[in-house]
Amino acid sequence: MLLKKIDERYNMAIHPIHFAANLVDPNYQGKNLKDGCDVEGILFLKKVAKVLLKDNEYDKIMIEVAEFRAHEGFWAKDVVWCNRSEMDARTWWNGICSNTKLSTVASAILSLPASSAATERSFSVYSHIHNKKKESINQH
Repeated sequence: MLLKKIDERYNMAIHPIHFAANLVDPNYQGKNLKDGCDVEGILFLKKVAKVLLKDNEYDKIMIEVAEFRAHEGFWAKDVVWCNRSEMDARTWWNGICSNTKLSTVASAILSLPASSAATERSFSVYSHIHNKKKESINQH
């Protein structure tokens, strides 16, 4: 029963964007994702790339994802990986890897908040303010 509840919570809270963020984080690179989650993350990277990049740039994304994960091409250079654990992942992409197309996609994904809690708080505050306005109007 408990494991079922944990699985339900996981399925409600974790989505392909989280897998994509894990994949492009230079400290994780998708190493701890469950089977198949890396593929879901890659598919999400492709969706974001389709929106953010030009058609001729979009085609290069899969090559860059493969090279990033295999530490080949641009990512074969030791200097790229120096001090990566000492900086924010988005800073790493924007500062060290900014000449890659994957950088645009990774930076966009890593810029998003990890949860919707901030948005939910904003709506909650708005509803309290809105209700107080209604009360003050009804009293006059």
